[in-house]
Amino acid sequence: MDSPLLKIDVAILGGGVAGLWALNLLHARGYSAVLFEEGDLGGAQTLGSQGMIHGGVKYALGGVPTAASESIASMPAVWRECLAGRGAVDLRRCRLLSEHCYLWSGSAGGRLNSFLASKLLRGRVVALQTADCPAPLRHPDFRGRVYRLPEPVLDVS
Repeated sequence: MDSPLLKIDVAILGGGVAGLWALNLLHARGYSAVLFEEGDLGGAQTLGSQGMIHGGVKYALGGVPTAASESIASMPAVWRECLAGRGAVDLRRCRLLSEHCYLWSGSAGGRLNSFLASKLLRGRVVALQTADCPAPLRHPDFRGRVYRLPEPVLDVS
């Protein structure tokens, strides 16, 4: 008697956010997909990212936007739609830690301040006044600049 073969359309290597996202989309579209992960789901890079949904600004901190930084500029909006249950993957059960990611520089921020200031014009970065800063960055001894990026932060645990 022949045993039935398992038919798999797609094999996914890695159970981080990208692998899990792909698995969800493939299943939703009717594909048979299997995911292989040697460690914990959501471990390694996904856990290492600390839940920040990057929109590319942090990948161009050298002062010049790159193709990589520009190519992911729309990702926070994509994730926000999913977090609201309207995107390609329903992430309404995910816990949002912060609506924004914050970057700061010391008093001599130089190139970082110049680069982030250039992003102000494109609406991707907001320079904050002290009163609008998160509490730890309102300390009277802090002399740097604080910038708010429109990048949500998720609870990856």
